[in-house]
Amino acid sequence: MLRVLSVLLLGWAAVAQALDPSQVVVVCNEKSALSREATAAYCRARRIPDEQVVNLGSLPEKELITWEEYQRCIVAPLLHRAELGFWHFPSMRHKDGRRIYAIVLMPDVPLRISREPGEKEMSLANSGASVDSELSLVGFQYKRIGMLANPYCGKDLPLDRFEGEALSVCRIDGPDRACIMRMINDPLRVEKTGLRGWTVVDSGGPYREGDDWFARLAKTALSHHLPLYVDRERESLPKGYPLMQGVAFYFGWYAEFADGPFAEGQGDFRFVPGAVAYHLHSFSATSLHDKRRWVAALLRRGAAVTAGNVAEPFLGGNIRHDFFYDRLLKGYTVAEAALMAQPTLSWQWVVLGDPLYRPFPQGATQRAEGRDTWSLWLSLNERTRGDIAQLRRLIPREAKPSQAPLMAEMCGALCMEIGQEQVADAMFDFAALKYPELRDRLRCMHRRALALLALQRVDDARKLLAEAQLQARGTPWAEAMRICAQRVDKKTQKPKSSPKPAAGGASR
Repeated sequence: MLRVLSVLLLGWAAVAQALDPSQVVVVCNEKSALSREATAAYCRARRIPDEQVVNLGSLPEKELITWEEYQRCIVAPLLHRAELGFWHFPSMRHKDGRRIYAIVLMPDVPLRISREPGEKEMSLANSGASVDSELSLVGFQYKRIGMLANPYCGKDLPLDRFEGEALSVCRIDGPDRACIMRMINDPLRVEKTGLRGWTVVDSGGPYREGDDWFARLAKTALSHHLPLYVDRERESLPKGYPLMQGVAFYFGWYAEFADGPFAEGQGDFRFVPGAVAYHLHSFSATSLHDKRRWVAALLRRGAAVTAGNVAEPFLGGNIRHDFFYDRLLKGYTVAEAALMAQPTLSWQWVVLGDPLYRPFPQGATQRAEGRDTWSLWLSLNERTRGDIAQLRRLIPREAKPSQAPLMAEMCGALCMEIGQEQVADAMFDFAALKYPELRDRLRCMHRRALALLALQRVDDARKLLAEAQLQARGTPWAEAMRICAQRVDKKTQKPKSSPKPAAGGASR
């Protein structure tokens, strides 16, 4: 026990000096009433002094601006304010005042910088970029030749101990006022107890390298005993899928527009307050107001933090969600975790969320306290140390009847990840019988069918999904259950044999 405690304390000590409000500059669009309102609310919530607010009064009223407009309307005012001496950027020769490590852009600050005439969009040398990624190098001299390497990427080090040439840039913005105000208020409440809920991973994308990132993320969740739901279908989650309501993290790819349970008008799914959600796609953030795009859709579903691209980043230019997840679990702020996860600067990324938000202020390995379902799950896993048989015995003893279905689903999901499909079958069966809500029963029936499929019980899997379709008839989840059954049928169909050639000649 002493050894475990010392490990936890060492992990906590590494991020004890996390980013604080004195190291953040807030950028407001003075002409926007929403930007002014959000700026006031954020500074009040985080106790950021007035001298760290930069009001930009001549911003173009559009998301796409030229390089000249960016320099004149954004960079010049920022450097001018820094020169007053209250604070300074790492690029400045004169080091008066506090050093700034992060910038947060408030609503209606332009989003994208256009590429130069004649440049091809699908080029690594394209000078087009997000405003955010260019601001990460504010004041430095560099060539706009496409993506630049981020020296902070992959670090496991607080930002105020990093002496390299990079700033973290986030923005608090989104498709509507409700989303924006929630992005300010939810993190403050969540930090009191830490973010709790499922980690959902929707892998099965077009490139092996990306799926490897998802696999590492899932492995990280398992190592922290966090409830994990992994979907490895080639397609993304089906339209209207009855996803559980307690999702704290979502990472998926590779659909152009928001789909599954996240699409506009598809069911009532909501993330838990303070959730972090990210769908990897090249054009997920071309506009923050387009409800079809992933960043807007995830924010509208309740996420407090998301990320995306304003143009084609190529796979290697995407934020590394496995790094991002790992650093958040270790207790870093969103600003630090996002910059450690970003391989590029002067490129296409945008991170939406409070840069000071720490979903796990004491690290995800803090000892669980209380009797809520999430704390109980962590406690039981700490006690059993990977012994699934013991975990299975403890759940009905320790859990209240109202907690038992959720605990059983957590156990079933864990067993699916470690190759114990027989136990997963039993756990999902129990959960499907005990859950009071149909959406939860349908999901567990689907998950049980996948366990049966892994056990080569194809007919049983098909019968179970047929029953799920009957129960879902006339509900918002009917189409999702039909698609789930269709996918299983497709995977289990025997390939058609080619006709045999006629004797003495070619086949017709």
